[in-house]
Amino acid sequence: MNDKLLYLKQNIFEAKEYTLFENRDIYSLKNELTKIAEKHFFTIETYRKNARKYLKYKNKIPFYFSPKLLLFSVKTKCDENYFINFFSIYKICYETKVVIIFENGNILKLDVSKKIILSELNKIKNILKYIENLL
Repeated sequence: MNDKLLYLKQNIFEAKEYTLFENRDIYSLKNELTKIAEKHFFTIETYRKNARKYLKYKNKIPFYFSPKLLLFSVKTKCDENYFINFFSIYKICYETKVVIIFENGNILKLDVSKKIILSELNKIKNILKYIENLL
């Protein structure tokens, strides 16, 4: 099994969250993001504060953790929240639903607009450009 994170999902109504790559329930999406951030030596709060300051993003801020892990959020029309790893994506297709094909062959179909995905991809492009300029 691929150990690379594909996505985290939270269903608002069921209050049940899980990670596809580990195939286990997680208690809280916020707690899971906090754990990942701590492994990379920063806090979610500090990251959000600095992203707002330097990139002028107010909400839905993608989280860059490492060259292999960049999570962006998408909320579907069914009130499901996803944090998708940009670096695990092979291809995105825009049909009646947005279809994300991951490098390992897994497929995720999301009931969101193309505009929402393109907006998130634009934020990711800006974050990667910002990080590249730091190096």
